[in-house]
Amino acid sequence: MARSRWLRGRDIRGARMIELFVITAVSAVLVVRAYLELTGYPELSGGGLHIAHTLWGTLLMLGGQLVLLSFLGPRAKAAGAVVAGTGFGLVVDEVGKFVTADNNYFFQPTFAIIYAVFCLVIISMRWLADRHDKDPATELANALAIAETGVLDGLTETARAQGARLIADARAHGADELMTDAATRMIEACPPAHPSHRRRAEFMRRLRRLVRTVVRSNAAFVSVCVVLLIMVVDSLTTVLPGLLGTVTATPTVARIVQFGAVVAATVLIVVGFLRWLRDRRDGIRILRYAVLVNILIGQVFNFADRQLAGLPGVVVNLGMLAVLTHQLRQDVGDCGTTRARDRADV
Repeated sequence: MARSRWLRGRDIRGARMIELFVITAVSAVLVVRAYLELTGYPELSGGGLHIAHTLWGTLLMLGGQLVLLSFLGPRAKAAGAVVAGTGFGLVVDEVGKFVTADNNYFFQPTFAIIYAVFCLVIISMRWLADRHDKDPATELANALAIAETGVLDGLTETARAQGARLIADARAHGADELMTDAATRMIEACPPAHPSHRRRAEFMRRLRRLVRTVVRSNAAFVSVCVVLLIMVVDSLTTVLPGLLGTVTATPTVARIVQFGAVVAATVLIVVGFLRWLRDRRDGIRILRYAVLVNILIGQVFNFADRQLAGLPGVVVNLGMLAVLTHQLRQDVGDCGTTRARDRADV
């Protein structure tokens, strides 16, 4: 109960804003690194001063906080997430200077550290987003936050339906009738969103539908299976023998962990395919675990060894994770539909 109270007031749209923050921060790191590479790493300095981009990043994070503290509504949150995310990207890009005695911006494990930081942020975000505490106060507060948006900018039909659903959930979980009735009237009284907002919402809805169609397609799933099989062959013939030689010659904790992660991912892939022959859903779940091991552990060492050149590996693994996650959800949904039909038949 204490933990539920600590999490009371969680914004159901917060995960989307944190995603925007992370995407902006990652983009800032990539843009800065690309710009510095193309321009030969210039220095903004003069009079014996060196202005590191950590300073600009700190100012941007301050600006993002001021926006969040000064304005209401999701547009202010989005703007604050973008500004603060850009600043955070500029700050974390120089982490090599903070962990080395000689302020080495080119410290090789820098990208591994940056990647680990973003992984922790995303894991924390997903943990919060996946919690479904049936707290009527939180549900009603989120419905009123949607009404607040409606007062400022109007509501799309999707937002209006979401607000009504939250009020219904709050009422079902014991919220005060006077408060839920008042919230319902507020949602209903909000004007429709401006046509430009509706067009933007419709564009995002179609974009999400397109992404879901792609990741749920059989072609995407077959491609993931092919990539996973290639990973197994590459691990058994190249990666594992090379790491085994390194661990044997100079055993370090980092190399032992890397070796263990590759072994675990390879074993999980093999077990997942074997299990898939008997139970498709369990097989996909195990394959998803293999990809998660690779993303959360293997790719850290990939960045440590290859730095920015390791980025394509992360993109491929995130794509595989999206496909396997949607396949798993689709299978769970199909099972739920089948069980519902069985009950109806009875």
